[in-house]
Amino acid sequence: MKKVLIALLVLIAIAVAGLLVAPSLVDWNAQKPRIAAEVRKAIGRDIEITGDVSLSLIPTPALSVHGLRVANIEGGSAPYIVALEAADLRVAFWPLLRGVLQVRSLVLVEPRILLEVLPDGRQNWQIAVAGAADSAVGTQGSAPETEARPRERDDLSISLDRVMIRDGILVYRDAAAEREERLERLDAEIQAHTLSGPFEVTGEARLRGRPMKFDAALGSVSEGAASRLRMSLRLPESGNTTLSFRGDVDLLASPLTL
Repeated sequence: MKKVLIALLVLIAIAVAGLLVAPSLVDWNAQKPRIAAEVRKAIGRDIEITGDVSLSLIPTPALSVHGLRVANIEGGSAPYIVALEAADLRVAFWPLLRGVLQVRSLVLVEPRILLEVLPDGRQNWQIAVAGAADSAVGTQGSAPETEARPRERDDLSISLDRVMIRDGILVYRDAAAEREERLERLDAEIQAHTLSGPFEVTGEARLRGRPMKFDAALGSVSEGAASRLRMSLRLPESGNTTLSFRGDVDLLASPLTL
């Protein structure tokens, strides 16, 4: 009986190992159209993957994507809101079994991020899904609403231990105010307990061609409520002059209010 049990345990171990190794044997590049379609259903944006995709579950679940592009909203000043050279994602295995996505590390290589406010006031970072299921038909037989509605999502089961940005560019553009700011050579590290915060950010970049180092902490972000913000900027070329701010900020207001 003991030998039978040992044999069964060995067979179970081999089966589990096969399940873990299988994702690394799949040609994920052939699945790129399907991946793009699933992402579009989730966030309502088209994506392009111009490079290789790989996925493995051992020794830790990991996803690598090269040449990722996320489409901008209609009427935007550029085709993409995000374009990056590569992304490498690693998550904790055991929390996945409980339905918890704990991101151990996410490395974004050479991301180009465009945040903009269009002339009509739309903000391209607002994720929405067109033709929501709760659209109603008017009493006079009018067509269902097709206006994009923000998607409600539960992000309490997602945490970010470490997000790293390497050699990024962040552009903020306000068409109505005819204003643009650019952060270049951006290297940063971000931590977040959930996708709604609280957040901690440290890093360095060049603003208007001048180097700066920054350190910030932001409280949880929610609709209709201000978040506590602490931020400091250090300017090495100006005798290490440091600018500090503490206060409340409403990141979901339109326009942004402090």
